[in-house]
Amino acid sequence: MNKIFVALGFIALVITCTFAAREPLSLVFIIATFIIIGFGFGKIGEKAAFNSRLTQAERRGTLRFCAVGFLAVSLAANVGFLFWVNSQTPIFGDAYAERKQYEDLKSDSKKQETAQEEGRAIRYYDAKESVKGLLKDSSSAEFSGEKIGKGGAVCGYVNAKNSFGAYAGNSRYISTNGHSVIDDDSQEFNDSWENTCN
Repeated sequence: MNKIFVALGFIALVITCTFAAREPLSLVFIIATFIIIGFGFGKIGEKAAFNSRLTQAERRGTLRFCAVGFLAVSLAANVGFLFWVNSQTPIFGDAYAERKQYEDLKSDSKKQETAQEEGRAIRYYDAKESVKGLLKDSSSAEFSGEKIGKGGAVCGYVNAKNSFGAYAGNSRYISTNGHSVIDDDSQEFNDSWENTCN
């Protein structure tokens, strides 16, 4: 019978740990407390088993007390820890469901931001490669001020060497779906810049 009480104490620990695993730090406190309680009642039971002044019935009674005490105290500690942890960080009930939903939304938002950032980096790279194809010396190209304009166009500035080997200065460019144009001081480019990049 004593073994059943001890087994119930371990089952309670497993159930408690299942909930507490949602907040892993709490497992340290729960398991440590369980071990201390078990050690304390184990020592009492050990002393009772080897105490020659106790009758057989008194020994059995003491061992039963230890088993029941272990179960009761460990259950109280486990339930207490669960409610304490739940008050700090919800691990069950509606508050846990809300916390889980919030964490999922936060994770989805982070993934979406990462995907948008990757998409932006790919657009910038494609735009730079397209603009380099229009330059006399593409290896000297220095890009700055990239931004996404209307319709997903990439707008920015490029500075590269001209046919004389000197840097020409920052020139505006617009790149849309692999097609790029560099500022040629025409009214058409100025209008495109105003409509697309501002």
